[in-house]
Amino acid sequence: MTPPPAGVECELKLALTAAEYERLRGALPGRRGEVKQHNLFWDTSDGRLAAYRWALRLRRESGAGQPARVSVTVKGPATRVAGSVRRTELEAAADDDVWQRALAGDLATEDIGGPPGEFLRQQLSLHGPLRRVLDFTNLRTRFGMDLAGAPRLLELDRTDFATGERDHELELELAPDGVGSPAELLLEVKAVWAAVEGLLADHCIRAAPSPGGKFSRALRYAANR
Repeated sequence: MTPPPAGVECELKLALTAAEYERLRGALPGRRGEVKQHNLFWDTSDGRLAAYRWALRLRRESGAGQPARVSVTVKGPATRVAGSVRRTELEAAADDDVWQRALAGDLATEDIGGPPGEFLRQQLSLHGPLRRVLDFTNLRTRFGMDLAGAPRLLELDRTDFATGERDHELELELAPDGVGSPAELLLEVKAVWAAVEGLLADHCIRAAPSPGGKFSRALRYAANR
């Protein structure tokens, strides 16, 4: 199934212990602030998005001295590239009233605008009400630094799931618009991975890929309840 034109998200996602997360959060240079994210995930009543391996997220992000931002995102199936995670991503801004209705459990495909809405309605033929699948909150601390010869935005996440679990993670985005050939992307991933390994080693931390994305982990936690 071919989505409309979109960006391609490519990220390193590394698992951290709570102690490692706190150590990095207090020691890394270039701190650029902290935001709170509330994430709601949606599907049709018959689970068609899950069947196609796509995910629909509505997010509200807020931080000190910043206006709250609501966004809607559709993400495609993930593939692995040398330890990174790569997927198609469609994102658009959303109105706060859409968020407020969604909090109350009221969301339909017609509420979703931009490329995410076009994809859901035109490519997947989804119309009408959606059901909330799960939600979780995330505290994200951002750091700007040079890694592998280029400025990067490194993010530390502390995620609290509705089932009671708490995960800690380091994320770093690569090739934000999917620019470059597969060979060029592979070289970039390897170079940044080596730089992150060196950074973590300076803080006595061994880099290890996260076991799946936050959404897949949330589903797994819920299934184990």
